[in-house]
Amino acid sequence: MEQKMKHAQHDKQVTMHQKHLLVIAPYFYPKIGGMENCAYTIARRFHDVLGYRVTVITSNHLAKEYLQEELDGIIVHRLAPSFKISNTPIGFSWRRTIKKLCNEIRPDIVNIHTPVPFMADIAAPICAMYAPVVLSYHAGSMRKGTLPEDAIILPYEKIFLPMLFRTVSRIAPVSEYFSHTLGIAVKEKTAVIRPGIDTARFTNTPLPDGDPVVMFVGRIEHSSAWKGIDELLHAFVSVHTRMPRARLRIVGGGDAVEHYTALAHTLGIGDVTVFTGPQTGDALIDAYRTSTVVVLPSTSDAEQSSVVLVEAMASGRPVIGTRIGGTPFIIDNEKNGLLVPPKDVLALADTIVRVLSEKILATQLGTQARIDAEAVDWEKQIRAYAHLFDTLISS
Repeated sequence: MEQKMKHAQHDKQVTMHQKHLLVIAPYFYPKIGGMENCAYTIARRFHDVLGYRVTVITSNHLAKEYLQEELDGIIVHRLAPSFKISNTPIGFSWRRTIKKLCNEIRPDIVNIHTPVPFMADIAAPICAMYAPVVLSYHAGSMRKGTLPEDAIILPYEKIFLPMLFRTVSRIAPVSEYFSHTLGIAVKEKTAVIRPGIDTARFTNTPLPDGDPVVMFVGRIEHSSAWKGIDELLHAFVSVHTRMPRARLRIVGGGDAVEHYTALAHTLGIGDVTVFTGPQTGDALIDAYRTSTVVVLPSTSDAEQSSVVLVEAMASGRPVIGTRIGGTPFIIDNEKNGLLVPPKDVLALADTIVRVLSEKILATQLGTQARIDAEAVDWEKQIRAYAHLFDTLISS
């Protein structure tokens, strides 16, 4: 009888075991960005909906000090950076701190977000000693085509990145493009899971009346020059010459806002270009609703799975992107949007004018875009992550 009771107590403890997810990302909410939003949503959904205990390890992007806080029931450890190289925070004490936290937390599953180097590279081998590790990879190559950044990035991608891929249990890239480039050697451990959106929050509204609005949404930082704002501003000079009522709206924040504002005035389009600053929540949804077309003129294959494009599509807006990185896996040319060659200012201008001039085309593209956006609703994407995590935990 006593032995049966012990077995029953053990079974009850096993049944009541609350799975513990450890999320590691170089940056985390409230910092705004595609990777940051994805990591935050995974943490929130697994905590709020699936009942996991969730702990986050990230850098403190606001100060050079360690901070522990509770965010909506999630414990967040913000590690103090020693310094930054470009957009990469580096901490001399991080390895020791991450090992200490893993030993205390004893996670059942670890989800690391990158491609920002260093944090993922030191965390993966440590975490792999405690639990299966899933690497969410948010970019293609990080090469920018400029020195001295590429002098560091090239050896990193040739030597250290393959080591990271070998260390983790599974890789969840955000785009199929990964398997054709950096992930060729690790296809057998790769499962594409795109970042999702809450499609119910976005409404397929008719194109607005009045002056046509061309909109860009994204980081406006010198380190993110590959987002293509320079090319968009130069293209809009031609657009405005042919369509004087057209307006350009640039949504986002960063250390390059003043630079691009000055460039707009130098190009003679300062009076018809608005820099709104960062927009989130209902303000961002309204920005999509009042736009005529949303443009993402990226110049680097670092652009993998733009949430901005999918949000615009969910709003029923025609989208224009470049044939680079993961964008062609989102935009089906001439069906749910239009593609142009990267850095081709004239082609970009012509395509923007085409969409603004042909309302029937714009409406058709927007209608199909909304249908396609529903395929990456967050509910579906979280189910994919949950299946992957459960498979690894049970094995």
